[in-house]
Amino acid sequence: MAEHRESWANRRSFQRLEVETDLSFHRSGEPAGCHRGWTRDLSADGLQFETEVAVTAGELLYVCVTPADERLPPLTGTLQVARVDEIEGGGAVVAGALTIDRE
Repeated sequence: MAEHRESWANRRSFQRLEVETDLSFHRSGEPAGCHRGWTRDLSADGLQFETEVAVTAGELLYVCVTPADERLPPLTGTLQVARVDEIEGGGAVVAGALTIDRE
């Protein structure tokens, strides 16, 4: 199994960086930022975060990552959820393809 994971990691387009910071998200039709979580890792085309909110693979979420350094602007975009792993004791790890808003 480790060999499979290694080959998967080598196919990623961008390196993932371990980043732990606040994140808010919402679904279409919900108020912006109505759900909370915290990032685990981030790349130019992907995001993984933890949350206490129920999320389903296949959903499209609107996300806002708030950097710990207040001098940096928030990162906003959409996340196409590819995987949701339940955490023992509650919550989930959510991962998917990130499209960053270009303003």
